[in-house]
Amino acid sequence: MLFETRVDKQSGKDFDRPRYQAMRLMIHEGDLVYVDALDRLGRDYDGIISEWKYITREIGTDIVCLDNETLFDSRKFKTMGDSF
Repeated sequence: MLFETRVDKQSGKDFDRPRYQAMRLMIHEGDLVYVDALDRLGRDYDGIISEWKYITREIGTDIVCLDNETLFDSRKFKTMGDSF
């Protein structure tokens, strides 16, 4: 599903950001979320892993980090049996 591009300019210090929470409500299985960099998703390592797993496993949405697609593209991990 294609949504209008929305940019969250707020700091990634936590996940309690209005636009981030709105995105979580809008994404569905089969969608693809692009983030500029992993630290734009969040700053807390455990929180990033938790959110990554929730989005990719529970919702079924893929995530691509544009600054390092080689390492952070959830679509690549599906064939390996785990997504992050």
